[in-house]
Amino acid sequence: FPSHDIGAKEEELAKAIGEIFVVEGVISKKRPVLIQVDGKEYSLYSYDENLRKVITTFEKGQSKKFLGQLGLFKGKLQFVLQDASWLK
Repeated sequence: FPSHDIGAKEEELAKAIGEIFVVEGVISKKRPVLIQVDGKEYSLYSYDENLRKVITTFEKGQSKKFLGQLGLFKGKLQFVLQDASWLK
C-alpha cells in the first residue's frame, strides 16, 4: 500500500480523498469513534458491518495503527476501513 504522511494541511488532505494512509493515533472519543492523529480528529467508518462492530470496541485512550482510506462525510474528514486485514 502507498503510505502518506497525515500531518498534511487540510487543503492537501482534500486532494488525497480516496487515498489510503497508514493511520496512527489515539482513540479520542467512543461515540462516535474518533481517532486523534497529529492533533486532528477523524471519524472511523466501514461499509462492512462486522468491521463496524470491531471499531465500536475501540476504547478511548487506546493507541491504534491501521490502514484507512481518506473520505469525506458531512463535510468532515474520516477514515474508512475497507477490509479486516487493514487493522493488522
